Amino acid sequence: MLFADIANSTEKVAQLGPEEAMQRLQPALRQMCDAVERYGGTVVRTLGDGILALFGAPRTLEGHVRLACEAALRIQAVFANEAWDLGIRIGLHTGQIASDPTVGVSARSDGVHGLTIHIASRVMASSEPGEIRITQAGRDQADEYYDFQVLGPVPLKGISVAMPLFALVRSKIGPEVLLRRNTRSQFHGRVREMRLLQSAIRRAERGDAPVIGISGVPGAGKSRLCSEFADWCRRRGLVVHEIRAQLYGHAAPLQPVLELFRRCFFNISDIDDSVIARRKIAETLAVQGTHGELVLDEQDETLLADFIGLINSEDASPTSVSTARRARLLAITRQLARQPRDRVILILLEDLHWLDEPSLEFLSELVAAVVGTKILLLLNHRPTFVAPWQTGPNYKRMDLPDLSNEIIDQIVTDLTSYRRDLSVARDLIIRRSCGNPLFAEELVRSLNEDVISLGQSRLESKIDALERSVPFNVQSIIGARIDRLDAVDKSLLQICSVIGKDIPLAVLERIAKEEISGDISQGLERLCAMDFIQLRSNESGLEYSFRHPLIQEVAYETQLRTRRSALHQAAAAAMEQYYRSRGKEFAALIAHHYAAAGEYLKAAEHEARAAKWIASTNAAQATRHWRRVREFLKDQVPTKEAAGLRSLAGGRIVLLGWREGLRQEEIQQIIEESLAHAEQTDINLIQLLLFAQGRSLQSNGGASDEYMRCVKKALALAPHSIGTGRRALLNISLSHACAWSGLLREGIAANEAGLADHAEIDDYDREFIGVDVDQWAYGIRTRLLNRLGRFDEALQQLTQISERAAATADPVMKQIAHHVHIDLAWCAENRDLVADHAVQVSKFAETSSSAYAQVFARNSAGLAAFVLGNFSQARESFNEALARLRESRAALEFGPEILASLAECCLAEGTYASAISHSESAINAATLQSNRFAECRSLIVLGAALLRHGQLERIPLLLERAKELIDVTGASILQKKLDLACYEYLQAFNSKSAPSSSAATHQ
Repeated sequence: MLFADIANSTEKVAQLGPEEAMQRLQPALRQMCDAVERYGGTVVRTLGDGILALFGAPRTLEGHVRLACEAALRIQAVFANEAWDLGIRIGLHTGQIASDPTVGVSARSDGVHGLTIHIASRVMASSEPGEIRITQAGRDQADEYYDFQVLGPVPLKGISVAMPLFALVRSKIGPEVLLRRNTRSQFHGRVREMRLLQSAIRRAERGDAPVIGISGVPGAGKSRLCSEFADWCRRRGLVVHEIRAQLYGHAAPLQPVLELFRRCFFNISDIDDSVIARRKIAETLAVQGTHGELVLDEQDETLLADFIGLINSEDASPTSVSTARRARLLAITRQLARQPRDRVILILLEDLHWLDEPSLEFLSELVAAVVGTKILLLLNHRPTFVAPWQTGPNYKRMDLPDLSNEIIDQIVTDLTSYRRDLSVARDLIIRRSCGNPLFAEELVRSLNEDVISLGQSRLESKIDALERSVPFNVQSIIGARIDRLDAVDKSLLQICSVIGKDIPLAVLERIAKEEISGDISQGLERLCAMDFIQLRSNESGLEYSFRHPLIQEVAYETQLRTRRSALHQAAAAAMEQYYRSRGKEFAALIAHHYAAAGEYLKAAEHEARAAKWIASTNAAQATRHWRRVREFLKDQVPTKEAAGLRSLAGGRIVLLGWREGLRQEEIQQIIEESLAHAEQTDINLIQLLLFAQGRSLQSNGGASDEYMRCVKKALALAPHSIGTGRRALLNISLSHACAWSGLLREGIAANEAGLADHAEIDDYDREFIGVDVDQWAYGIRTRLLNRLGRFDEALQQLTQISERAAATADPVMKQIAHHVHIDLAWCAENRDLVADHAVQVSKFAETSSSAYAQVFARNSAGLAAFVLGNFSQARESFNEALARLRESRAALEFGPEILASLAECCLAEGTYASAISHSESAINAATLQSNRFAECRSLIVLGAALLRHGQLERIPLLLERAKELIDVTGASILQKKLDLACYEYLQAFNSKSAPSSSAATHQ
């Protein structure tokens, strides 16, 4: 029984009118009711300024006193926020009551009766504002779990004898283990492993924590070992954070990471509103400013608030593009993990084999960061899980072997001690389990259910038959146990399996009311008693979870596809409501359920929402989401809504996927279809699709002239309807196309037009492009100026680029800054300009995971080495870039330039045959890709190599073509190289005694 009221409520509303008083108090009452209902209680009545609630009636609740304590603590935590300016008094008591059938339904004041209610009311009345008081009867049932302050005997109005009362202070253990059932066997075996984990804690206490990964087959006891170790840590007063990857992990990307940020780094609880949560982030970042390498500011606070779901605007654009956000978040992760701590923290991350790819990237950062700190990172996974960091020196892998027969015997003895008639089957259980503890436990439960009506003598006579009938794998045993459930319990378990490993009670109740008549609490109790599921509690309320992931997997597979489909649809609808405040991060999970239900349009809508959200952090994952959008809509009726969504998905796939080597055939197919849809739905989208088409085709080895054609077509499309910002973006894109085509003068004009209005480019267009548009434009401009020989202007532009690069976390933008410095050094033949940029691009090449970025970085490293005169190192870098390009099919636009650079290296080293070969390859590639600058450069190198190789016949035509290209491109930096080649050719020609008439004509 829980009574709660607002202390001094009359004084709080004395100066208010009736409506204002109601507006002041009703939100507080709603918060109280929400806390009660989250923990399974029933609000019997509201009392104007308080509530009366029951736990354990009208429906049975295991651990009802503890649930009431959790609800009380939650209420006080909510009102601890100064914004409420309200003090809450709470009284708790447990005992017998009489209740009407209308309890929890009717608002009648006489729904419950008895002395228990009167005592609870008086206990509350004796409390101070902000205090929770509980009687001896209640305290006796919760003493193991909470800290209490002894108040002694307290006189209560209407009670003849003073009653011993206690103040409920805090929970002793985390809510994740509050209601863990004590139905499993005692923990046996794994002594060596437990000692190793305990020694790791001692290392962590010295500030030298390792990273430990526990590997084992399903049922080997990974989770049990981690659970026992976590409990051991809690008993020592350590902070423990438990995070689980889900079976549907791919459909809920970054969930484990978001939980890590909320709970571990910022101590944000589910009861914290966005104001409190953001204050906690700001306070943590302020502390970081005095310790870490990064300077964290208000932009970082906004970035983190958006990342963990505190900014709910659906239309809000990310504060920066995906690469910058991801890089900054990873850097913040590293700094938060390495912050100085006074005590050890255990972070337990379970079931890595289900972890989504974006979470794995953050985990890699965390693994590197926590080494040598007071954070012990404990992971568990199946043997199939593989990650690069597992080979690192600070990662300790712990493989769980099969348990010995002696240990299995101890487990079986624990489980069969209450039924001596099962002891005759002990040898069978030990043999069949083969050292797998889950197999042994499930086999005991199965045999118990199967032979419960047999006497010991009859069981002994059936051992041989039992041995023949017992399955040889744990999945079959679990399936047999599920088949023995009655219809209601089996249906309830199957509903749980569709929801997931963790089952919020609110979601389960909403689905179950359509499937099962009556109260489901007794069915849940039975499933808990049979160890299929277990009750858990957290700040979000009551929730169940499967005792082992295999139980969920088997329960899911035991139902017909049509039934699963209906349950998935119900789950999607329930989750939309339950996760409404965190809809973006759970959008992919909801989409998964709608897709499994065959509701493909709804699935596509939520998948698109997920793609937009994750794109601000991980472009590759966003591409996968957009692909699913297209797949969901493939066979749908082409409504305007569906066509527009599929068209948008196509454009985003092409633009996000070009760096990853999207095939040219696929690009063309997607774009053509998307353009057809966009013509019917959104003409503005056509312009962006045309840009995406041209850029993607060019980056996949297509002609740069085609890129130019696409952008010019976009500019010409409905010219009067194009906004200033959109026109600026398209002009910047045109300058990019011109830079690759080698039409430098046209490119610089388009760049100037774009930069004139670049501030007008809106957030939608910036997000669609996916890079820092301003830095991109400045980088293009510098590259054009370099090739035009306008070095003073280029140097001025480099200053601006460097300042912007220093202020961004985007590694690509930093890489561009280093590259344009090296590019200027190469064009101006000034080795002093290389400085430390060569080191930085080499480092980037070694650490980047993007194929495109690797090609870009290795090409830059090669140019830097060439400028410094280290031709062998330059050649090695160019060859590495070329090999990565061909292997990944990414960054194909760099092919002609890399080949031209290789040719120039070989010429400088005197390997003229190789120079000729590479030059000819570069000319062919440049011609196909309409890269006039690379073609011109290669023609000059080829002429010089042929001259040194004594092959003069082709040289006049080569140099004549190079002169024409310089005139077309404006690439004045190549004029000096051409003049030198012509001079050397003339010298060689004049040494010949009898030149041909054609050669004479060319002279």
